[in-house]
Amino acid sequence: MDPIVRRSSTALIVSGVLAIVFGVVLLAWPLSSAITLMILLGAYALVDGIFALVTSFNAPRGALRGYLIFSGILGILAGIFALINPAIGAAAFVWVLGVWLLIRGVTEIVSAVQRRSGGPRWLLVVGGILWIVAGGIFVFNPAGGVVAFAVLIGILALGWGLLSLVAGIALRVAGKRSARAAS
Repeated sequence: MDPIVRRSSTALIVSGVLAIVFGVVLLAWPLSSAITLMILLGAYALVDGIFALVTSFNAPRGALRGYLIFSGILGILAGIFALINPAIGAAAFVWVLGVWLLIRGVTEIVSAVQRRSGGPRWLLVVGGILWIVAGGIFVFNPAGGVVAFAVLIGILALGWGLLSLVAGIALRVAGKRSARAAS
């Protein structure tokens, strides 16, 4: 079998299995997983903030330096906050996501109303309503939104993992058939 096909199929199979495991963990323990992800995100924000501040000392004076200082301080504060209280950090993240979904839904409905041509506008209205409903769930119940978000990511990871696993196995089988046909 071609070494490239073997490596590619192995990479797909391994990443598929890892994604399946990740999805199962998220689905089995959604709240704990969300808090763990928030701790990792907090650690990343803290380190990124420190690097931005350090970089600002070497940046030329002006807008870039100001941005790096602002970004660094904000990253450090967000990282510390997320590390000290990851449950509230996760709820805050989901709340911000909910606000974004609400804005997205309103924007989609306004776009549908203002449109004069180009396909059925009612689909945009339905989509906008669904965005608003999802946003409302996240804004008015951020703790439940954290669990829902973790479950959604778990389902997506599980689906992606299964597809990658099947693709890896199919590639491996096709590679073996091709090698047998060539010999």
